[in-house]
Amino acid sequence: MFVLKRMRNIDYPELIGSLSVKVEEFQPDRMKISTHLSQEKVSGWIKPTKIKSFVDMKNLFGTPAENQRVRGVMTLVPVQPFFKAYKDFTFTNLNKPEEQVLSETLDELTTNAQGHAEFDLDLSKYTANLFSMRFEAEGFENKGGRSVHATTSVLVSPLDYLLGPSLTAIYITSKSKQSEIYSLLRLIKISKKSRPPILSIKFLRKNTCPF
Repeated sequence: MFVLKRMRNIDYPELIGSLSVKVEEFQPDRMKISTHLSQEKVSGWIKPTKIKSFVDMKNLFGTPAENQRVRGVMTLVPVQPFFKAYKDFTFTNLNKPEEQVLSETLDELTTNAQGHAEFDLDLSKYTANLFSMRFEAEGFENKGGRSVHATTSVLVSPLDYLLGPSLTAIYITSKSKQSEIYSLLRLIKISKKSRPPILSIKFLRKNTCPF
């Protein structure tokens, strides 16, 4: 895993992002694996309670891969709030400077007759206000030890909503050397699922143009 940090304070480096890379010799897979979470992905985030990761394994013919070992790795990364749909809005980073990336290897499970396994994801030990949770499932063949991988990720937060401002200034200059400045302040309230409301406030200020 590669982790990028900004060293404003050597005691509490600020996490910018992380990237996981795995290099292996290419071999054609003889099994298929998929994983998804018990809580659906949403435009915002999910709560860190009662989260399960479901893993399904099949052989190349599409029948369930029964009695196969499955390993799960959960990686938690504190993140700065950012939403592509609302990129004009700024959200305060509520995470503490000392929050670090946490990676945990879960106990191995065995798939049942339907090729299915369930992992309980305990996030209670993690205290960040907003973090990205990445779950990687690795399923092993009983013979030969080869494996297949599948991943899923989601934003997780105990918060009910986030508030973010967006400020736009518009300058209009007249012939009388007077300039009018329109400042448009917009506030957005993003919750974990609902469509966010936007409150707009317009300010008008006049001042003498400097040229």
